[in-house]
Amino acid sequence: LQAVEEELLAKFEIQLLEKDGSGCRDMLKNNKTDDLMRMYQLFSRVPDGILPMAKILKQHVIDLGSDKIQARVARVESGRDKENNEDPEFIKDLLTIHEQYIDLIEKNFNNDPIIQMSLKRAFNEIINRDTGKFSTANLMSSFCDRILKGKEKLTDEETESYLEHMVQLFSYLNDKDIFAEIYRNQLSKRILNQKSVSDDTEKNMIGKL
Repeated sequence: LQAVEEELLAKFEIQLLEKDGSGCRDMLKNNKTDDLMRMYQLFSRVPDGILPMAKILKQHVIDLGSDKIQARVARVESGRDKENNEDPEFIKDLLTIHEQYIDLIEKNFNNDPIIQMSLKRAFNEIINRDTGKFSTANLMSSFCDRILKGKEKLTDEETESYLEHMVQLFSYLNDKDIFAEIYRNQLSKRILNQKSVSDDTEKNMIGKL
């Protein structure tokens, strides 16, 4: 069995993973989750067989994040959106990507720590990239401000889910102090102006952070 795995998997791993039309990158692009799970199960038999898959997934996620950053910049430059510290569309896009690949790793990659690390490194790069005049930390805090003011019209369960995922994105930030300073200022204004939808939700979010 080891000889077969060496001859059919190990020797041709890179060729199989990068093959146009059926490789790992194409499966990720086309969301072929069952095929990805089978691929993972095969290459987990090979010594260090998961590393090339993790590398491909990392670059795929970085590319998705880069597309969203470029789309944000294009919206601002075209005048469609004003340059300000609110861009819920951009933050929701990042949340969607993160949730999708967290779910993929859990269901199809058996929560493999190597692949988990590749996702973490991908988001470390995305979250800390230049997004224009206002940093991602600023945009993230302002999105939390929208939720905690009730501007997003969410149920209690949806609010909890959004805030939980925002804390996960927060963990990738290098400039956590900047986020914290902006968050404190916005929290003060919500309390002073009685704009917060719930004191319990505010306490819950502070606890998560």
